[in-house]
Amino acid sequence: VSGQENYWVRVRIVSGDYGKEKFKKVEADSTGDPTEGTWEIKTDQIIPPRIKKLTITYDYGLRGQNLQHCLTYNKLEFKDVTEESKTKNKTFEPFQPLDDEHQTLYLGLDKKIEKGPISIFFSLEEQEFLIEDMPKIEWYCYSRDKKWVRLEGLDATRNLTRTGAVEFIVPADFAKTSKFGDELYWINAVD
Repeated sequence: VSGQENYWVRVRIVSGDYGKEKFKKVEADSTGDPTEGTWEIKTDQIIPPRIKKLTITYDYGLRGQNLQHCLTYNKLEFKDVTEESKTKNKTFEPFQPLDDEHQTLYLGLDKKIEKGPISIFFSLEEQEFLIEDMPKIEWYCYSRDKKWVRLEGLDATRNLTRTGAVEFIVPADFAKTSKFGDELYWINAVD
């Protein structure tokens, strides 16, 4: 699907929709034609779907056979759940939700930043937004206290909407943590 080979679940909406665009005429055309002129499109009533719960059932026809191997793959990490799959009345969750409630960009660094400010250049296609729809990016780094600490700095990218650099000073307690199967120094950008 879209050039990616993987296992996919196809979902179909059986009723309802995600909402509809609203068109509002802002300026009339000089010809008097009601379909001509300047129109404003409002998309604030369009709400994309969110999956809160996914249940999968199946019947494979054979009874009483244990799996030889059973792995889950979540957050770019494999977990061996073979024993759980063989134990009667023991369950495991094959799909884990992401920790992030908001859209988040993660940057993993293999070396700790020790001195001075860090400047990260982003080559981006410029995006135009209405002021109320403009992303509000906040930068964080992982600390020795096992929490995400807010970074203050300069953002020439206008919240990652155009090419530029983001510059900030990372605190001394910047620490490694495991994310997506890699133990790195993590910085993230949260919208």
